[in-house]
Amino acid sequence: ELSKQFHNYWSLGNIDYKKKIVISNNKELTNARLYLINNIQIILKDGLDILKIEAPEEM
Repeated sequence: ELSKQFHNYWSLGNIDYKKKIVISNNKELTNARLYLINNIQIILKDGLDILKIEAPEEM
């Protein structure tokens, strides 16, 4: 469910520029969004590790 929600969040940037993850003229918001993404990555990785599922670092 978390990966689905993240995908939906990421896709909003294609619809509305203000919802893009990286906004060049708003460093504070961009940093907050990148921090959120980093934490989502950690949660997903830890969850997969607990289940002993290997996942690629990049796709």
